[in-house]
Order: sequence, then structure tokens, then C-alpha cells
Amino acid sequence: LTMPPEKTLLQWQEHHALTRSFWLNNFCRQAFAEALKAPEKVRATLPYIERMCEWAIHDAGTPTQRFRYPIWRDEFAFALLSPWFEKSPPQEIKNTLLTKLLSMLGDPRHNHAGWLGVRKEAIDTASRWLTGRTMDAFFEILRHTDDDIGPYRRRFWEAYFHAGHILEAWIALGEEAATALGKIDTQHELSYAKILGKISPNQCVLMLRIGNILFCDWSHQGRLRAIPMSNKQAPKLYAHTYELYQLRFPTPLDFNQGQLDDPGLLHLGSELGQWQETARDFISKQLGVTVPLTDLMPNN
Repeated sequence: LTMPPEKTLLQWQEHHALTRSFWLNNFCRQAFAEALKAPEKVRATLPYIERMCEWAIHDAGTPTQRFRYPIWRDEFAFALLSPWFEKSPPQEIKNTLLTKLLSMLGDPRHNHAGWLGVRKEAIDTASRWLTGRTMDAFFEILRHTDDDIGPYRRRFWEAYFHAGHILEAWIALGEEAATALGKIDTQHELSYAKILGKISPNQCVLMLRIGNILFCDWSHQGRLRAIPMSNKQAPKLYAHTYELYQLRFPTPLDFNQGQLDDPGLLHLGSELGQWQETARDFISKQLGVTVPLTDLMPNN
């Protein structure tokens, strides 16, 4: 940890004529565990994070790359994430942590084996950040695919997210939407699902859990749909693919109070807050969650 940040552990290893197996001996294992006990103010710094992540990866950049010390998986995740249980890190630190943790442990929202034994607080923190990143990716896809009400969707759903009401998020993409994500997420870090079936290729769906209800917000003139998570027709989050019918499910939850054949909400009157008010009132009635309408509208 006292080495200059610009000097890599591989350089140090080669300088001392050591093999890769050196990092797996008992001395190194214990030294790694002791380094995880650094004071919180140290663990919250970018040089510490980068060094510990470098130390934790075995065979970095090769097909056999893996987390070097599975026995310390919990302590490792806790050491890096615990400084941020009660506050948000600078964006650079958050991005670095997510990139490193995804490459070593996988996505905690669906790769449970990679996070086996890790304390709930650490898993919840990483999952919350990934939920935010998933939502941001969706809104960036809308920008790249010319969804004309994308900014209104972003403002609406981010207000619920920042208020702590959105617990999970997942995205399902058409072909053009997936291509757009590739331009946004150039490192291919973010997982997503593909939509199977005949849709406009630029369409995509933002799947959100608030309380016990799943919301599916279809882009590009699509509707907002809602269904109880306990309903047999509710699509499961974090699948790799969805058939079209799974995302256009029959549901007892009707935004239109039986006045239309389709229970989904059309995004009409964005500038006036028309659909936003209907969706807000629905969420308030169904879940007891209320966000001021002014918070749901973009600032002029």
C-alpha cells in the first residue's frame, strides 16, 4: 500500500523475480486480510481502492482471471463499500468500484454465487448503485434513439429513485436499443435482457420495482404497465430474454380505471404533466408513496 500509485504489483513482482503463485501463499493471503483493516478514511480513497482491487485479481486480463482470495470475499467487499453505506461517493470512486467489483464478483442482483457470504449492507449498496446505473443507461438509450419524451421519463423516475422508492431496475432492449447501449457502455459492464418478438427495433422497456408492484415503461409511444409482483403473469427481473407477451402482460392494475381496453398508460401531455399526474396518483393509491408533482417535472 505504500508503493507509488503509478507502480503496479506486476512490476514489483517482476522486479523481485517472483512468480504469480507468490500471491497465493499464506503470507500474502494474511497480508491482504490485514490491508482490508485499514482506517475508513484510507479505504475511502481512490489509490487504496485501485491497489486493493489490483491485488485481489489473479491472472488479470486473461481468460482465467478470477478473484484471488475467495476466503476474504466478504471482508474485501465490506472494506471497499462500507465507507459509503450512509453517504454517496464521488462519481469517479463509484464508477471505479462498480467496474472492479463487477469484473471480480459479478452483478450482485443476479450473480449470487459471486457475492456468496458477503454482508447484506455491502450487497445492498452495490445493488443500489447498479439500479441507478441501469436507469441512467435506459435514459441515455432514449436519447440516442430519439424518444421525444425521454427527458420527462428521466425526471419522473429519477425522482422516485432518489427518494428511495425504486428498489430494483432492469432493462429489456430491442435490437437498435441494444446497439445504442453498446455505444454508451463501451466496456460492456452492464447486463440487460433482449426482447424476443416483433417490435420496433428502437424500443426498450424499463422494469422497476416499487414496493410489491412491478412497473414496465415502454419507450417510443409505448405504454406504462403495472402488475403485482405476486401475480403469475409478472415477468421475473434479471432474465436474459423476454418474449413480447411477457412484457405486455394481462394485469388487474389499470391506469385507466376501465375506460379503455388496454390497462396501460399512454404518455400523453408530457409538457403539462398529464401522464405524470395519472401515474403519480396511481402509485400513491396503490403503494402509499407520494412525490410532489413539481419534483416529477423537468425544470424549465
